Amino acid sequence: MIIVTIARDYPHQALWSILAVVNSRQEKRQNKGKSIINRLRATTKNSSGSSTARELLNPAVKLVSVFINFCNTTPPRNRATCDLTRDLNFDMSSVPCKLAMPVRQMLDISLPATPSEVKHHSPFQENVYIYGRFYFILVTID
Repeated sequence: MIIVTIARDYPHQALWSILAVVNSRQEKRQNKGKSIINRLRATTKNSSGSSTARELLNPAVKLVSVFINFCNTTPPRNRATCDLTRDLNFDMSSVPCKLAMPVRQMLDISLPATPSEVKHHSPFQENVYIYGRFYFILVTID
């Protein structure tokens, strides 16, 4: 399956799309996403060359889950400030995570200019920005 191969080789970027499918509200899409994750787990378990995907999978699943929970949390009313962990239930144990930040610069794919460059071409930017810490503890609410 080509999706599993891409996720195995480029997990920092590919897992965002797969985990979006896993967390879909449509059961059929969820099942497809879970199938891809299960195949990825099986593939990385049997392969020594895909340790990055294997090491990134569980933290990525956790980080996406934390983000979804965070987005569905209602901020407290009648307060000018709130704390990410105490008031908004943000689980700081989800960071650091080596999943690439989902910004265009990190997820854009480049193609080789000539056929001779295919062998040594890297389709994604070499420097990947990841989640290390969250410093913004204070959120102002109008």
